[in-house]
Amino acid sequence: MSDFGREDKRAVLEQSIIDEGRRLFRERLDARLGFMNNFFMDFIPEGHEYWRSRRQEYKKDGLWNTTFREQIGARTDYLKGHSDLKLDQTTEEFYRTIDEVVAELDTNGEIRQAIDKFCGVGDFEIRSITQDELEEKLIPVFARLIAMGYSRHDLSA
Repeated sequence: MSDFGREDKRAVLEQSIIDEGRRLFRERLDARLGFMNNFFMDFIPEGHEYWRSRRQEYKKDGLWNTTFREQIGARTDYLKGHSDLKLDQTTEEFYRTIDEVVAELDTNGEIRQAIDKFCGVGDFEIRSITQDELEEKLIPVFARLIAMGYSRHDLSA
């Protein structure tokens, strides 16, 4: 298959995930919660006083430069639902990929601003949007990562 055909399939998959997420966000809270679960937690900045930063926890625990497969070790039941893409990346590589996708998709700064508003950081000293509002802004990021080969479990566990 040509690169063009592969890119076209990825774009179709990405758009279908975006459409599904937006539909769920309009219709049902319980479905919304299952769509991305705690994906927003991957965006909490280090040192945040209320929310625990996953990035900071991985660094503190000495897991920043180990692969997820190494972190799981002999607990093979933890492999279920994860993609080889994530399992074979270090934590740093995984978060770098997320940051690159945000940078690529956030051409007008709305995603980064939503993260800052939710966390009450940067120009926003208090939390000024809800988790739902943040997650709605993150749908395209989530969809792009799925289209790249991550599983929903990789992104929301």
